Amino acid sequence: MTSRERVLKALNFEETDRIAVDWGNNAVTGIQADAYRKLLEYIGAPKEDVVIRDIKQGLALVSDYVLDYFEVDTRCLLTNPPSGWEMHMDENGGFYDENGVYFKQMGEYFDFTKNPLEDAEDIEDLKAFK
Repeated sequence: MTSRERVLKALNFEETDRIAVDWGNNAVTGIQADAYRKLLEYIGAPKEDVVIRDIKQGLALVSDYVLDYFEVDTRCLLTNPPSGWEMHMDENGGFYDENGVYFKQMGEYFDFTKNPLEDAEDIEDLKAFK
């Protein structure tokens, strides 16, 4: 059974030859970059630059080599940020994301510390938010 067949059957609640495996496609199935570097070394993977796919959590983009090694059935599909938005780190080591949420580094990951709607008082404030 191919990965595609396995995933489609799993999504349709049909029996498969084994459990469909997802790894690294979202924050829940991701792997922290330092742990990923250690994994690459442990399995003897070819040297690669670790790409950070989620700076907020410090998650690595899992390479096809690793996905094939562990017979993972899914692949990550990333979208681009909104046009015109670019991430810029400030002097405090933080940044505003594409939604206007401020994130600051807290050890190995980033956490939000300022919400763009924290001063909203009524529905009109919410409607005015771009």
